Amino acid sequence: MHKESSVRSENRTLELHSPDGVHNCVLRATDAGEAVAWFNTLHSALNVLTLQALQEANRVLGSLLGDLQHIGWLARRPLTESQNGGRVGSESSEDLERWQSVFAAVTERELRLYESAPWSPEAWGGPLHTCPLISTRLVSSSRQTDMITFSVRCGTPEGVLTHHLRAETHRDLANWARALVQGSHNCAQSQHELVCRCMYQGQPAQLVLHYENGFTLQEGNIAPGREPRTLWKFPFERLRMSADDGARLLWLDFGGEEGEMELDLESCPKPLVFILHNFLSAKIHRLGLLA
Repeated sequence: MHKESSVRSENRTLELHSPDGVHNCVLRATDAGEAVAWFNTLHSALNVLTLQALQEANRVLGSLLGDLQHIGWLARRPLTESQNGGRVGSESSEDLERWQSVFAAVTERELRLYESAPWSPEAWGGPLHTCPLISTRLVSSSRQTDMITFSVRCGTPEGVLTHHLRAETHRDLANWARALVQGSHNCAQSQHELVCRCMYQGQPAQLVLHYENGFTLQEGNIAPGREPRTLWKFPFERLRMSADDGARLLWLDFGGEEGEMELDLESCPKPLVFILHNFLSAKIHRLGLLA
């Protein structure tokens, strides 16, 4: 399975890459029209081979990864410090203009990015980056000049990790977007409930986020065998606003006289915030309010 991309200079060259990223071949057509024809033909043939590879990978890797939903090649901009959860990067301004080829896979629970196409179960088990779909969102897609791009954001304990990705065609973009959004919604529905400890008004508590019932705050540090007392409970439709400080504090406003509820999660709130957004998105999609 090879990856191909249209080289933008002169609009009449094609670049083919080997799956391991070691070899490449540049082909030049007589004019832009012939280059487009070759690109479309090669791209269609590779799509057929990719579907065959997906079926074979699922046959071999089912016990390791579960069902793969979508695989293929994308281009990714190098991560910057702000995109990488605050960790210092070494990319120069010249590096930021360069797109890097990555092999991507959407499983039932994750978006996985690899430096090259995995050839063995061991390689499939060692991705370059992994984003849990339950806390991952497709936030934008656009066409800038002749580039078809989209961004994926993931809430992590270190903050928000953003991947800026590029697809080769609008159909590719639609397929990736569908796989990511449906995957996030399916994860939200199967997760169903999330419980995290926190501090509320200086006292230990635990916040329960339930796919059907919404928000429940219960007292924490209870004695064994005793049911926790419910401090407050609100359905999703009561939520008017949510905000966080990116460090440990989460604010929820349910429109009541009590105003904003401040919760100290004692860790980065971004994973919880992204999971909340996916819960809400999945519920809205289920109601048929979004196409």
